[in-house]
Amino acid sequence: AGVPSVYELNAAFEAVKKLFLNVDPKALSMSVDQHEEDKYNQIVPVKVFDVLYHPSNPIYANYVARRSALYQQAVQEGWCPDYGPPQECTRTDKALAPIAEEETLGPLEDKINEKYLLHGTSVDGVLSILENNFDMSEDRFGSHAGMAYGPSMYQAEDAGKTDVYCTSTGFQILRDQLNIDLSAVDHTYTAEKCFFTLITRTLLGCANHVATHTFGSENAQDMLRRNVYHGQARPGYAWDCDSVIVEHDRMPRGGFVPGGYWREFLTRDANAVIPVMLVAYVRRYDPQAPF
Repeated sequence: AGVPSVYELNAAFEAVKKLFLNVDPKALSMSVDQHEEDKYNQIVPVKVFDVLYHPSNPIYANYVARRSALYQQAVQEGWCPDYGPPQECTRTDKALAPIAEEETLGPLEDKINEKYLLHGTSVDGVLSILENNFDMSEDRFGSHAGMAYGPSMYQAEDAGKTDVYCTSTGFQILRDQLNIDLSAVDHTYTAEKCFFTLITRTLLGCANHVATHTFGSENAQDMLRRNVYHGQARPGYAWDCDSVIVEHDRMPRGGFVPGGYWREFLTRDANAVIPVMLVAYVRRYDPQAPF
């Protein structure tokens, strides 16, 4: 029931590759949150691994239980009425949703906005998440420095966004454990190191919506001009929502804005997130591509 197993997943490679190549090259390496100062305009998957769980693993069992409970809420009349129909869409829907049918968990449950999302972090962060899942304890959220939209766990639909938070320090640990051969990578315009991004299944459930740049931590307001969080006296989201989506602009579920900011997906429920894939990738500078 302990640490999940990680196996190479060739079936998902092309889908993930398409997702990673479908990023804005001019935005790569330009974020103020960038941890490593590399010059690059492409992020290219090298390997994709499936994260497999024994049914008794607590991360898996808790996710299944939470999905079932959320579905029972969603079938009730009047569930999640604040922004009209409750269905959400993400950029991962088209590229990744079809591969869900091959997973043990089966197809994504659209009724409760079950989505594939991405989370970028360090090698140490990847190892900790795979062993213990995401840390969403009140101890961690209590000191939410750097959490622009308040105390939550942050994910994205765009690999360009998660890349910002990935670091290569210690990459040799996972490279060797997972037998990742970087010698086949063209290093003419690529540094000899790799990075890792987690792909999760996430239950967005009933989502609240926040406009880009409405910073304010625990005082953040949603698009209906309500406080997103209860406050320190009662930690958590207000208004019965399960997640918060930071939109491109000021329109709930608005379309992609070229040159704009990435959407972010916030949750505070560790049982609503399960890592299902691990992507090893390289950063590449192509002089022929836009920069």
